[in-house]
Amino acid sequence: MCGGAEVHTSLLDGMIASQLQEATYWLNTGREFKWGYFPLGAPRRASASTTT
Repeated sequence: MCGGAEVHTSLLDGMIASQLQEATYWLNTGREFKWGYFPLGAPRRASASTTT
């Protein structure tokens, strides 16, 4: 018998991970990371008619 894995996380863990990503981006590029440039929804998939 296999049971499901129990996962615990917190909002703080997520925020720390986000800050680490932003700091890494800044260190590698020298530019500020802006979450506002990203769309709020899922990325759009290319339709079959637009692929070459």
